[in-house]
Amino acid sequence: MSDQALAEGHLLVVLIDLHPVWWAEHSLSSVLQSTLLLANSHLLHNPLNRLAVYGYLNTGVYKLHPDPEALSSVSGESGDGKFEGFDMMNMGIVLKVKDLILGCEDPDDFRQLDGSMLSGAIMKALCYCNSETKSLAIGNSLTARILVLQGSPDPRAQYMGLMNGIFAAQKNKIAIDACVLGEDSTFLQQACEITGGSYVRVTEHSHLTQYLLSVFLMGVEFRSSF
Repeated sequence: MSDQALAEGHLLVVLIDLHPVWWAEHSLSSVLQSTLLLANSHLLHNPLNRLAVYGYLNTGVYKLHPDPEALSSVSGESGDGKFEGFDMMNMGIVLKVKDLILGCEDPDDFRQLDGSMLSGAIMKALCYCNSETKSLAIGNSLTARILVLQGSPDPRAQYMGLMNGIFAAQKNKIAIDACVLGEDSTFLQQACEITGGSYVRVTEHSHLTQYLLSVFLMGVEFRSSF
């Protein structure tokens, strides 16, 4: 790997569909563990890499990481060989997800399996990518991409907003990847095709870790070489 490649950081923004109706029939904990393994591996791959995680459902989009109130950065190795910063990050994300799910209380708004704020999540991710790029020192570079993990069906009412987000990502050279855990997503297939990302549907969730690490750990520019 060249010195130039080592000097370039990669920003991964993960968007997790947390619709409580869909997750009531599936194992959220196992999917979260696989996702966190990908996140940790991404940060370990290059010290210049950055990470953001958002959860979205039909009440809004919520930032799970980074936490501005966190007192410890994701760095430093403890005496037993574990990265304490990763442990804190993982725990923080899991606790925030639990708070969001438990806060639903099964009101009428959550009884229909529709309407997760996918378009809003992609726009938030694009805004975060833009802010991180602007914060770079002169001469530094950052390649950004978005990974969507979706379980619930496509929110058809959000089509126009979603297409606006997809074209904005294409204009800014930000690839959108999709790992679909439920039925096929026409919206995300379009997003991946237009922005140059990868689309994978995982029917057996026990294989999710394998797919995340083999397909989505590498940046788009490296996948094209295989």
